[in-house]
Amino acid sequence: MENQKKIYYFVPLFVFFIVSFFNNIILSNMYWIKTQDDIWFAGLVSYDSSVWQFLYDRYHRWSSRIFIEYILFNIINLSPYLWAFINSLVMTLIFYSVSKISGIKHILSYFILAVAIFSYSVLPDVGLCCVSVNYIWPLACGLFFLSVLKEICLDNKEVCLLKKICCLILLFFSCNAELMCLFLIIFMFFFIVYRSMNNEKLNGFIFISLSIIIAGLMIHLICPGNYERIFIDAGSFNNYFRKFSQLSFFQTIVYGFISSFLSIKYTWFISVLFFLLLLCGIKLRNKFVFVISIFPIAILLIKSFFINFLPKYEISLFVTGFLSYSNIINFVTPSKQSIFVTGIIVTLIILFFIFFSVEYVLYKYFDKENFYFFNLFLVTAFLIRILFSWTPSIFIGQDRTFVFTNYFVLCADMIIINSLLVNLKTNNIYTKLINLKLE
Repeated sequence: MENQKKIYYFVPLFVFFIVSFFNNIILSNMYWIKTQDDIWFAGLVSYDSSVWQFLYDRYHRWSSRIFIEYILFNIINLSPYLWAFINSLVMTLIFYSVSKISGIKHILSYFILAVAIFSYSVLPDVGLCCVSVNYIWPLACGLFFLSVLKEICLDNKEVCLLKKICCLILLFFSCNAELMCLFLIIFMFFFIVYRSMNNEKLNGFIFISLSIIIAGLMIHLICPGNYERIFIDAGSFNNYFRKFSQLSFFQTIVYGFISSFLSIKYTWFISVLFFLLLLCGIKLRNKFVFVISIFPIAILLIKSFFINFLPKYEISLFVTGFLSYSNIINFVTPSKQSIFVTGIIVTLIILFFIFFSVEYVLYKYFDKENFYFFNLFLVTAFLIRILFSWTPSIFIGQDRTFVFTNYFVLCADMIIINSLLVNLKTNNIYTKLINLKLE
C-alpha cells in the first residue's frame, strides 16, 4: 500500500514534466537564439581565450554570476532539445518544491498549482536560454532548498544525506543569482529570529546553509564587475544611468516600493492573493473581517478601471509612470517631481492599509505557525525587489525583476489555497476531488 501511494505521488510530477517538455520544445522552435542576449552568448563559441578567462573577464568587468554564466556559455551552444529537457526538469523541480512548501497533497491543489505555473510565463524578451538559466534555474534550486529546510526544521522529518548534499549544492548555485541570494539571506534572517524567539534549536543544516548563502553574498559584494558595469557604455541606457544617479537613496527605495506594488502587470499573483483574502474573509463569517478583506481587491479594481478606461487621467498617468524605466527618470526633474509628490504620499498611505488588511485577515484566519510561514514568503518576496531598487537595473529589467517575487507570492497563495481546500466541508463533486489524496 505504501509503495502504491508513492507511485501515485509521482503521477502529478510525471504529467507536469511531459507537458512542460512539449511546451519547451515549442518555445525552443520559436525563440532559440533569436533575441539579443542569446545571440551574444551563442557567438562566444569562437571566443579566443579559455572559458575560465572569459569568466574572469566577466567577473571583473560585468557580473558576479560566473557559475550561472559558465552553464549558460556551454548549454546555449548545444542542442535546443537538451535545453528543453533540462528546463523541463527544472520546472518540475519548481512544481515539486512549491507543493512541498505549501504542504499540498490533494489532486485539485496540484492542478491549481500546475495551471498557475504554466499561466505565468517569463517572456524571452532578451533571450529564451538566458532568461531561463539566469532566473528560472536559480529560482528552482532556491525553492528546493526551502522545501528541504521546511521538511527538516518545521515538519521534523528525516531527510537522507544524499538529498541534503544535493540541496546544499543547488543552494550554492542558487545564490549565484543576486536577487535569489538577497531573498535567501533575508528569509534566513527572519527564519532564525523566529526559531530563536520560540526557543527552538538551530541545527547544523541551518548553519551550513547560512554559511553557503553568506559566501554567495560575499561573491556579489566583492565583485568588481557589479560596480564597473555602471560606468561601461550602456548604449541607449546612458542617459537613464546618468539621471538615475541623481536620485537619493530614499527616492530609489520609495520608487522601488511603489513600482513593486503598482505593477500588477508583472505581479498578477498579488491579484490572486487579494481574491483569496476575500474568500478567507467570507469563510471567517465576521462582518468586520469581511469588510477589511474587500479593501485590497476594491483598490485593485479601481486602479484597473482608471488604466483601462481613463488612460489619460492623472491617476492613470501616475500609475503607468512606474511601469517604465524611461518614466522613472522624469521624477528627478523638479517640475515633474512636484506633480508626483501628492500621488506618492497618497499611494503609500493606501499601500499601508492594503498591507494592514492582508495581515489582519490572515492573522484571524491562520494559526500562529502558518501565519508566520506565510509572511516569510510574502514580505521577503517584496523586500528583495524594494531593497534592490537602489540599482538602476531593477527598473530596466521590468518583468524579469519580478520573476522571484512572483514565484514567492505564488508560494504564499498556495499556502492559503491549500488551507481553504482542506477546510472546505461540503458534500459535492469538488469535495470528492479535494479528498483524493496523492501521498
